[in-house]
Amino acid sequence: MPEDLSALFRMGSDPVSNELAGTKARTRDAFEARWAEIWRDPGVIARTILADGALVGSVNQFVQEGRNSLGYWIDREHWGRGIATRAVGLMLAETATRPLYATASAANDASLRVL
Repeated sequence: MPEDLSALFRMGSDPVSNELAGTKARTRDAFEARWAEIWRDPGVIARTILADGALVGSVNQFVQEGRNSLGYWIDREHWGRGIATRAVGLMLAETATRPLYATASAANDASLRVL
């Protein structure tokens, strides 16, 4: 997955995506440092998401504030195709960890439906 970092950074830098998610884009250095932490943590399950042979996002299981959590990011060009729903379903099938928690901005109707 390190080879996917540039594409993931581009996706995570999209201002429209960040506004809808209620997040702020990280600098390149902060983004790379965060992913280095993810890869070092044996409790994290990190997967890239492919659709039609193209990298379109990532889905991860991790511990946040003491809770088993799930997060994902989909490239805006691929919104509305059911990719997040499928990726979250595959992650849930891969791991028996329950409960899993996730958050979404109240303005993000699509993510609220996925979750």
